[in-house]
Amino acid sequence: MIGGGVQGTFVSHVLSVRLGVSRDDIRVLDPHVNPLARWQQTTDACGMRFLRSPAAHHVGIRTNELLDWTRANCPDWRREYLQPYLRPSLACWNAHAKSVIDEHRLEEMRIRGSALDIHRSDDGSFHVQTSVESIHSKRIVLATGNSQPLHYPALPVDSDLAGERIRHLFDPAFRRSDIQAGENVVIVGSGVSAAQLAIRLAGEQGCRIQVLTDGMPQLSWFDSDPGWNGPRLLSRLAAIADPEERQRMVSEARIRGSFPGDTAASLLECTILGKMTMLTGRLESVCQAGNCVHLRFNDEHLTTDRLVFATGFSTAVPAAPLVGQLSARLGLPVSSCGWPVVNQYCEWAAGVLVCGALAQLELGPVSRNISGIRSFARRLVERYNA
Repeated sequence: MIGGGVQGTFVSHVLSVRLGVSRDDIRVLDPHVNPLARWQQTTDACGMRFLRSPAAHHVGIRTNELLDWTRANCPDWRREYLQPYLRPSLACWNAHAKSVIDEHRLEEMRIRGSALDIHRSDDGSFHVQTSVESIHSKRIVLATGNSQPLHYPALPVDSDLAGERIRHLFDPAFRRSDIQAGENVVIVGSGVSAAQLAIRLAGEQGCRIQVLTDGMPQLSWFDSDPGWNGPRLLSRLAAIADPEERQRMVSEARIRGSFPGDTAASLLECTILGKMTMLTGRLESVCQAGNCVHLRFNDEHLTTDRLVFATGFSTAVPAAPLVGQLSARLGLPVSSCGWPVVNQYCEWAAGVLVCGALAQLELGPVSRNISGIRSFARRLVERYNA
């Protein structure tokens, strides 16, 4: 596995438990010390309390495993879930994930490092050159997660975004605890991460919040139609042969800049109480001067103590250099934008599988979510359990 976040960790669990692959034959390559390190950093950064995903989406094997674990380990277990859709608290989800990792010793299969190059041998096996050693493998799974560059709004090329008071929410250097109580904070973004951060800062730290969006946020319980988790919509995608048409369908299916109803209610409460304002328009310039950040938004000048970009990741292919290199070397098909064209089992070539966003032409818009990695795992079991 190249990548050891939620995707790589879960796939290693499925390989060892469901497919009976020897632990000695599984390695998860990831630059972080601990499993799910990047997941924990990004969810903590935005102040997430409850997941957007339902209880069935977790790193255990059985569908109801998280719910059963909560009932057995949390005396007041109902408080760990939000309705509708029985969405678990982040604390509960993380605790269950840790129990799975510890019980099945998944951490023992990890190698700390990064993939630098991949070569195919004459016998069809692979040599993966990493930052620490060379690994020989019969098969590889690209589970690179959100490894794209951070996305910033379209700003002039000379914009100064390097100030300590200007951070991207998903920059590893960002710490919510660095923001002092009562500070003025401008958050740029229109999705659930921007909303969660605004609610936490306004509610717990007494910050005065302005949220700048490029369009009116949408109310949606999920970031795409739930039909993408099953055959209702996936069958339509599978019926399309042209990868460019598939890409358009997947892109149009994503509900960007949206958040669920409970988040919308909390935002409304903060606004009514005067803790937050939301402005829609275009961010034109940004600069830091001393302890102040100056912005131009809708031709107006704004001054704030801190600026946080909650604008997600770029729409580029994850791990683009490695994916492009592998495609060129092995002659593997990609769309015009570089996305792998895979078969129904998410195989890009014999012995090469992709999951997460890299499998979106087969798994649809949910591919990068927890539900998407579980969908990939079902196909993996179907492919290799025969």
